[in-house]
Amino acid sequence: MSKSILRETLNRVLTKQPTFSVIIPTYKDENYVKECLESLLKQGLSKNDLEVIITNDASGDGTVREIYNFMQANKDWNFRFIINETNLGVSESRNKAINIATGKFLVPLDGDDYLEPNSLKDIKQLIKNTGADLIIPRMDKFYEPDVIDRPEKEPIVTVDARKANKLRGQDFFLYLKENRARLCMPIISKKIVDANNFRFENTLCEDDKWSLNLYMASKTPKYYDKPHYHYRKRNNSRSRTNFKGIVEKKYELCLDVLKMKKKNPKFSKLLISYSKDYYNYATAFKQDKMQEFWDKVYVDIEFNKKTNLLRNLLLGIEDTRINQKPIFSFNNCIDELWQYSGEEVQYATV
Repeated sequence: MSKSILRETLNRVLTKQPTFSVIIPTYKDENYVKECLESLLKQGLSKNDLEVIITNDASGDGTVREIYNFMQANKDWNFRFIINETNLGVSESRNKAINIATGKFLVPLDGDDYLEPNSLKDIKQLIKNTGADLIIPRMDKFYEPDVIDRPEKEPIVTVDARKANKLRGQDFFLYLKENRARLCMPIISKKIVDANNFRFENTLCEDDKWSLNLYMASKTPKYYDKPHYHYRKRNNSRSRTNFKGIVEKKYELCLDVLKMKKKNPKFSKLLISYSKDYYNYATAFKQDKMQEFWDKVYVDIEFNKKTNLLRNLLLGIEDTRINQKPIFSFNNCIDELWQYSGEEVQYATV
């Protein structure tokens, strides 16, 4: 064996697997990305315990320069940088990072947000103490000064972490949801992601289905109730500049989530709850799309092969409303729709 091969082999054996791979997609974040990256150096972790994978989605601004400068100033940290030659979208940027991640857990972080100091150190201890394979950390939202359409008051989170962390399965997630915890973008075991080949779909609201799939695959979820993720609301964020697309996507998600039912029937209540949320979110902003939504359900043969039964269900009373334009109540129909949706699929266990 040559010296170079021996040296490479020894390096692989001696190099410790990082606990966390932080996945950071960036796009036109030149004013924020330094703060984002600085927050990672304040986590109370050793340099070998943290892998940071940054992607830039062909920003065309100064984001790449800011990242390079930061990496040059902190060469002894484990940074990896991917630059997309063309704009591929946030989903593909995240997927590229996931594909090369070597950490035990994936930590999501957007390039204009930042983490609370020492939160990952605490979460590492939580994982060690409990054997958690998924962590829902606390997320705190803050607004840029020029954002004017902000709520007067943010919902108050009333989660009792000790009670939550005794729960399992959908009971855990329902409890968090009912007590106003933000359940988006959890920290997740890389083994679960790899075993199920989970990746982000290249679409709007990409984190919704990603998160739901993780919830159903997790065996030991836990809640971290201290500050962790600081989420910045900006006027030019994707959810604000493409609001029409977001509303349309929520209608699609309403149906897609119903179709996930038999992947894990133990999560039926949670998925029904999310499906109702997506529907109510969309219709609150676009009442004129309600009929179009139900028309799509009505004619979608792939969604329900028992079309005659579904037809009668949605029309309500077959003999009197057959030729009328019905007004449908989602809450009344959803449980019946539910039992006919989905294909039998099992999640891989790790």
